[in-house]
Amino acid sequence: MQILEACLGLGGHTKRFLEIIGDRGHIWGFELDPRVAEEARKRLAGFEGRFTIFEANFRDFDLHLKGTGVKRFDALFGDLGIGYYHLGEKYGQALKKDLPIDFLLAPSLGIPSGAELIESASEAELRRLIWEAGERRFAGRVAKAIVNRRPVCTTGNLARIIEAAVPRKFQKPGVSPAQRIFAHIRAVVNDERGALAELMNKLTYWLRPGGRAVFLCYTSSEFSQVRKYLKGKGCICPAESPKCVCGKGYAYKVLADGERPTDEEISANPSARSARLAAGELLYRPEEGTSEE
Repeated sequence: MQILEACLGLGGHTKRFLEIIGDRGHIWGFELDPRVAEEARKRLAGFEGRFTIFEANFRDFDLHLKGTGVKRFDALFGDLGIGYYHLGEKYGQALKKDLPIDFLLAPSLGIPSGAELIESASEAELRRLIWEAGERRFAGRVAKAIVNRRPVCTTGNLARIIEAAVPRKFQKPGVSPAQRIFAHIRAVVNDERGALAELMNKLTYWLRPGGRAVFLCYTSSEFSQVRKYLKGKGCICPAESPKCVCGKGYAYKVLADGERPTDEEISANPSARSARLAAGELLYRPEEGTSEE
């Protein structure tokens, strides 16, 4: 059994998968941050030889698997949530701490940080960003407040600016309006939507028929993107075509369509409260193009 784990993190899910499959398979995990990958290796030390960790973006999994002999996966698991370690001082995206704004998920990525976005974007660009994050009613007020308070400098200051711009009566108890805006900034800075799209486009060719694709989504945009993929057909033939001849058609049997954690699960792990499960079983895959053939 060959399993692709797109977001390894500290290896919590990986450890459980390895316990279940025993010596009957191998897990190929991707973790962007070398610091987190090293911690995962320590946690999984007892399973040496049964997993491989690549310090790379999961969007490039096919490039890193060249020469490994792997041509098909039996399953894909992607926990798309942010790890608690990303809220520490090294990452600059904590709401309640005055840390330098960063939002990069790994050091030395060679891309602009969240600070460059917040400090240099126009008011219109910020308004669109905040609207896309879901704070549509007060996107203009929040964007204007950020521009007027520049330089923002720290994550804590950014959170306070956002919270002050959204009237308290419209804020959910115990949930800062900055939370989903921060999540969206992180997604934009790290091109998370682009990476996820690339992963799913390639996965259709790598997953064997009968294989499972399982995602844990934490934002509405993530879930919408995954759901569209699992319910899509891939076919680009004209509507009048009696059958698929483009070679790109695929189909999943949807197994989970947005299931949320139970009260017991949330009590045990409060950070899971926004998680939504999306999963499908691949019924058939594209005829055109293969993994390494």
